[in-house]
Amino acid sequence: MNFAINEKLSIHDLSWGMTNFLFNNKIMFHTNIKDETVKLFEDIISASFFCDSIEEFKAKVFPSIINVITEDNIQFIDLDKLFNCLKVLFDISISKHLIEHHRLDYFTQYLYSELGIVYSNTTSRILTKSTEHQINVNITNRLSLSITDSSDPERMLGETLRILNIKNAALYVFKYPYHFDITEPITLPESLILKLKIKDGLMIRTHNELVNEQDLIRHVSSTHNYTLSAIASDSEQYGILITDIDGHDLSMLEYITGQFGTTFYIQSLMNKL
Repeated sequence: MNFAINEKLSIHDLSWGMTNFLFNNKIMFHTNIKDETVKLFEDIISASFFCDSIEEFKAKVFPSIINVITEDNIQFIDLDKLFNCLKVLFDISISKHLIEHHRLDYFTQYLYSELGIVYSNTTSRILTKSTEHQINVNITNRLSLSITDSSDPERMLGETLRILNIKNAALYVFKYPYHFDITEPITLPESLILKLKIKDGLMIRTHNELVNEQDLIRHVSSTHNYTLSAIASDSEQYGILITDIDGHDLSMLEYITGQFGTTFYIQSLMNKL
């Protein structure tokens, strides 16, 4: 930082150097955290020097804070290192008389407080979602495995999906379980049976309608963004589940379909008794 200031490097170059120091020059894939952090440092530096009020400072800096400290990015952020990085920057700026001490104190009180609050709130949201995920796993286990010879597995699965806040879904099953063998050609049946449908959060009564593959394509090509998942247990394929589940919850969907496959497997064993 001393070098950057002495050589009168641009705010962007200084911000880029601080960002690389913060992340130890690591390459980040699937995230724009580095670009957002450069923008945060640029906004902090320019706001510290040019803003005349705390309101102006907040308006300049806060949007960049919430763009950096997100649920996706927080795993990469060392808050102590970020604070130390800012402290060194401000100490050098004061020592070289680039900014008045009392002016900087005014802004940094807000900055450190807001960084800590946003970081804490983001961590709390992640913890809450993790807790909800564990609860959902327990619900899925209880409902999907509560099978008796007189129970209605499709309805139980529908209740599971609704509890997990899946608003739109359809479950299509094969007339008979389909055995998948990787060494043999795949010959899927021409039609499936619609066993379960949820539309806008409501269970829709079905009548074992036969649906061909073109109807499935039209279903998936509608206004919602749908995900298709196989319902299977080991090499036995029982059907297809279509949901509008959010992309961030795909791991939960994978778990659900695994449990559904187990449900159908248990049901098939009971039918043989």
